[in-house]
Amino acid sequence: MDANMADVFRKQRFTSKEDILDWIKEARKRIIRKSEKDKKHSAAYYHIYQKMLEEFYDRIKQIKLFNRLEDFWYYMISFSDTGAKLFLCYADKCEYNEKGHVIQIGQGQILPLIIIPAKNLTVEEYANMYGVGVGTVRQWIRRGKIRNAKKRGREWLIPELTELPGRGYQSGVYEWYEYLEDLPEEYEFLRKYTVVIINQNRENKKVYEVTYAAGGVRPEKKEYSEKERERLELFLISHPQIHFIGLPDDGLNLQISSKDYYGIDDGIPSNADTQADRSVLPEGGKPIGS
Repeated sequence: MDANMADVFRKQRFTSKEDILDWIKEARKRIIRKSEKDKKHSAAYYHIYQKMLEEFYDRIKQIKLFNRLEDFWYYMISFSDTGAKLFLCYADKCEYNEKGHVIQIGQGQILPLIIIPAKNLTVEEYANMYGVGVGTVRQWIRRGKIRNAKKRGREWLIPELTELPGRGYQSGVYEWYEYLEDLPEEYEFLRKYTVVIINQNRENKKVYEVTYAAGGVRPEKKEYSEKERERLELFLISHPQIHFIGLPDDGLNLQISSKDYYGIDDGIPSNADTQADRSVLPEGGKPIGS
């Protein structure tokens, strides 16, 4: 990695407070435009999303960050239903692609700087927010339709950015980062892995393909019935060390470090080269957990 590569890298990534604040201001404009014409999400969802962006902007504006980062150091931000986060990162390996972009092929360090947790709702609060029954919400959790709920004692807490579940089964990814405690005998095998991926069989909707994976371990694939899958997901949701990783959705569930990438489909491109170049996207904006 040479000085020229460092200059190109610096132009592409967040390396100052101003870079991050400018990105948040533009992201908020895009969310407002999207909310005016989009039927995918509710008005409450967009209101909460905008509020999170505003709070994150104010927090970053108040803190002191480095005036200039050393070569190949950069900031990364992420937004999800669990909240907003700012990280300081170091890219230990980079290379040029065919368009002259610097793509990152290694990540030496990730240091958390700011974490703003999202507000959680009780089952009753969530039910009132969307005008549904408390029993219905509990059933959605048991059946794996609301997967980001977390159990605290006897109560379930649901992040306020969680919308009503849609029809049909949506693929799910669960991840953990440490040795799992308190596993029942039937799930002790989970300690060999760090990720569970669940997909519905396209031909037989009552069959679910479950993949267990971890770095340096051969993935194990199993087929589950609907009841077995529901039982597994309820356990995964209930375990405090296991986290559901949502799919990228309008800037959420992404780790973003590129000035020109937003992940918000408002009909207005960010940067033609970045949007078209898929080799840049995984590093400028990649799914959380990837």
